[in-house]
Amino acid sequence: MMALIKCPMCGKMFDSEASNAMPFCSKRCRLADLNGWFSEERSIPVDIERELERQAENLVENGDSETSDGSYGN
Repeated sequence: MMALIKCPMCGKMFDSEASNAMPFCSKRCRLADLNGWFSEERSIPVDIERELERQAENLVENGDSETSDGSYGN
């Protein structure tokens, strides 16, 4: 038996070697976490203003006509 760890979704202590849904205790907790990402309850924080400035600087420096979505426009 490996050390017990805490499920990040439900807080239950479980044996990581016994779980097929690592780092979660169960498939249900894994899917609940995934749903949080899909429904945008969870996200990676992005500073929109800083990202727009970075894209504008790249445009000026490189002379590219790349749009904000990564495509190239005329």
